[in-house]
Amino acid sequence: MKRWMMVLVPVLLSGCVHDVGMWGDCKDATSQGLIGQRYDKDMRGKLRGRTHAFKVRVVRPGEAVTMDYMKNRVTVTLDERGLIASVRCG
Repeated sequence: MKRWMMVLVPVLLSGCVHDVGMWGDCKDATSQGLIGQRYDKDMRGKLRGRTHAFKVRVVRPGEAVTMDYMKNRVTVTLDERGLIASVRCG
């Protein structure tokens, strides 16, 4: 009985694991049409919807950013007027 429990419990629990990679990998090709638009509070939702990214990082002029790559993140670079200058995954 214990041997079955050792096999059965991990199998059952594996269904509870949330894998961000299944739905959260960024796809930036569909978001290039947003370049030139003003970034506002509603834009985060649009970006997540179009890119399927789990995280949205907004970079404003002069801000320092890390160089790490995260496949589930979209990075939006704004110009000095608050318009979207680039959208890329990572």
